[in-house]
Amino acid sequence: MPSAAFLTELRDRSIQDLDECMQFNDHDKTAWRVLQMWAADGNKLEITPGDTGKRFTQDDLVGLSQYYITERLAPWTLQRLTSTFESFFFELLKSMLIESPGKLGDTKLKLSDIIAKGRNFDAVLEWIVDQEVRSVAYTKPQDWFDYLSKVKRLGCPSNDEVQRFAEMKATRDVYEHNKGVVNKTYETKSGTQARYKEGEDMAIPDTYLRGSWRFLRETVRKMIDAAIKLNQS
Repeated sequence: MPSAAFLTELRDRSIQDLDECMQFNDHDKTAWRVLQMWAADGNKLEITPGDTGKRFTQDDLVGLSQYYITERLAPWTLQRLTSTFESFFFELLKSMLIESPGKLGDTKLKLSDIIAKGRNFDAVLEWIVDQEVRSVAYTKPQDWFDYLSKVKRLGCPSNDEVQRFAEMKATRDVYEHNKGVVNKTYETKSGTQARYKEGEDMAIPDTYLRGSWRFLRETVRKMIDAAIKLNQS
């Protein structure tokens, strides 16, 4: 098991990263609200951003503000939240595999691979672990946690919580790959946690986004606390 100091640092850093995602979301929304109030007071503005040559007045920006908040900012924030958790998960998994290489099973290596790493065992081990973690990352979330449990059984998160994360990840994929329109893949990946049916337009309300942030934050804390407890037993 990785040291308590490493686990604590990983927990604190990951929670801080999640918090910064939500802070950016909240600050961005606040900036748009300030613009709305500023324009409502009769102030004028005209800008030509970038190289598009298109001009925008204060009325144009006010009209776009809600669209930017709901259709651009919310999906971006969810994407950052899920990717931050993914980074946390696989950093934890990698550290556990390096500390317990016996869990890797039988791995065949070419002599050229060993020579390329300078015949350094630690370098070879890290390379093997990187390959293993990368292969796990291409599977579904349930498989991630099942694999982690084979390395070290933390006792959390629960199956329902794993499915909740799977739904969040599927929601992110709908926006990234299908422009917010629900497809069959979303329903398959989300299972009983699916919020929409195929063909429906998806939404990411603030309550969902904020609930997702709190959920991931708490999941990071519970997983690391469980790992530290195992380390001390």
